[in-house]
Amino acid sequence: MMKKLVVVFALSSALVHVTYAQDNAKVVEIGAAALNVELRAKLRAELETIFDTDQSGRKAINAAKTKDEKDALWEKQALIDTANQLRVEAIIRQYGWPRQTEFGVKASQAAFLVLQHAPIEIMKRNFLTLKTAMETGELKKESFALFEDRIRMYEGRPQIYGSQVAIDEKTGKPFIWMIEDEANVDKRRASMGMPPLSNYAKFFGIDYLSPAARKETAGSAVEPKSVEPKK
Repeated sequence: MMKKLVVVFALSSALVHVTYAQDNAKVVEIGAAALNVELRAKLRAELETIFDTDQSGRKAINAAKTKDEKDALWEKQALIDTANQLRVEAIIRQYGWPRQTEFGVKASQAAFLVLQHAPIEIMKRNFLTLKTAMETGELKKESFALFEDRIRMYEGRPQIYGSQVAIDEKTGKPFIWMIEDEANVDKRRASMGMPPLSNYAKFFGIDYLSPAARKETAGSAVEPKSVEPKK
């Protein structure tokens, strides 16, 4: 089974007002919710634990030596991911987005990671929530860029920031998923606090060339063939 390669950098008395899209149609405004110190601390601890279960399982998968071992670990992680998704969505519906300024970066990133690793239908219905959190400074711009790019890739559309990397099932080699207006991708990446795409691609062992550079070295650079993304 193919696994996408994606880099992930890895509520005071009132929560931020966020917009929550249900079924990609009906939009519900989540109002500010009063939380006492005890409840806030409990939710923060729960989200930080969720962060750990999301990341520790994936680290174990990356460290696995055989395909059978990886498959077994992915099966176990899928159950953890499903439980995390249910809980994070419930928290957002009841209390709003966990603000990093009040819950801490780890708790806020836990919510992002869980949704980033969720099926596309869950990602899409939470898109406006994350967008609002990003626009109000309660989610890293880079995280939102990863989130938006992944939705686009799952839909078979070009990404915006070049953050998504897939594996060609025929060659087994990683490649940058197709990019909209690729000539200006680094400008968009800079606006989201992201490094140049050529630097990012090196993390995956990809020698990325910009459209201009590819034109100059025509014949020496081979365009990767896009494949259908899978979880």
